Amino acid sequence: HVRHGEPAEIAQAVSMGHADIGISTGRQKAPPNVVTLDAFPIERCVIAPLGHPILKIARPRVEDIARYPIIDYDHDAHTGALLSNLFVNAGVEPNIAVTGTDATAVMAYVEAGIGIAILQKQIFEGLSNRRIRAIDASHLVPTSAAMLLLRKNAYLHAYIYRFIELVAPQWPRSVLEKRLYASGDAS
Repeated sequence: HVRHGEPAEIAQAVSMGHADIGISTGRQKAPPNVVTLDAFPIERCVIAPLGHPILKIARPRVEDIARYPIIDYDHDAHTGALLSNLFVNAGVEPNIAVTGTDATAVMAYVEAGIGIAILQKQIFEGLSNRRIRAIDASHLVPTSAAMLLLRKNAYLHAYIYRFIELVAPQWPRSVLEKRLYASGDAS
């Protein structure tokens, strides 16, 4: 089963044994019995409906984005906090049209023409059937990291190791087991 949750909820579920593995954004403090490992980088893009003027700007500035209605994320979400900081640091007031709770909702609002958004590139890539397009925003929003969360000294099924190798091939089973079953503090 795959469940969705806030970073703190994910860490708690792994810590208590309610989840075998967690994948979370941002670097938050994990419980002492949880190992956190970098999984993959998260870059972002600006998404807009086909033909939107923002798509003609190769490297949009914060001021360019703020000219249009924006689909925002909940500020408890990592991306929502990043976007809030982006506008505050630029001294620009965004025109928030609506706040989405997840990437699927955000993309649906953009596709409906309600506004533009900043989204994780990995989510948008491969969705060529959508009536939305993207331009790079890595110059505006710093790359962050997706993190793997695993409980120390917990047994993991072989399929969990295979899943980890798909999303974070830099963590093969032999290396993971050394981190998970080390006698010292391995977070």
